[in-house]
Amino acid sequence: MVSSSICWEDVLNRDGESLFRVWTDARELDWAKKTWEAVGKRGLTSWANQVEWTLVMVRLMTLAAIYRDFCELAFDEVHHPAYTLWADELCLSTFRLAQCVGSQFDAGEDRDDKSLLEGALLELMEEARSDIHEALREEFGDDSLLFVSLWNTVEYKRDEEVRESESKLVDSEGETEHEHPKNNVEIDWLEDAYWVPNTEVTGQKLAAHEWITQGMHSLH
Repeated sequence: MVSSSICWEDVLNRDGESLFRVWTDARELDWAKKTWEAVGKRGLTSWANQVEWTLVMVRLMTLAAIYRDFCELAFDEVHHPAYTLWADELCLSTFRLAQCVGSQFDAGEDRDDKSLLEGALLELMEEARSDIHEALREEFGDDSLLFVSLWNTVEYKRDEEVRESESKLVDSEGETEHEHPKNNVEIDWLEDAYWVPNTEVTGQKLAAHEWITQGMHSLH
């Protein structure tokens, strides 16, 4: 059976950016694109049947949940998981999710359908975190550099030359050519790799870094 891969453009076509969108500047979407490609390098965005496609979508949800968990730890940006809503927006089939979980799923008889679905999603997403953690460690180098990349989605220094080049990206009518001109510039996610973890060390920074080293498990 021929396999296909879900690229970042496919994610955007499914409005997947809403899963990651936290900040006004939307820099986290660039991070999401890079890390989704890193996940793809391990074959984790490929599928050949509907069960595998469902698992790929679960990995997408997991990557978004990881980012939101980090923001909660590092920046007090508390999130209230709506994973069943995410699954609905991505058109995930409850039947396929049940197939992914299998007969080993431990579900009490008194749980309703919504609760069962949420439990299945949480189990599948927790299983996916290990593979994603390893993919991101490999992409950025180690846990500390992965921390730097996440931190730089919010607290980063814009290069003066980049700012100047963006300000010049105007068309003949004086309007900006691109809604997000910064997307045309390759982002250095490891910018200030020494400064970020070693300057202004706070309890939040330490907690976020420790969470990464321990496997990026779900906060919720």
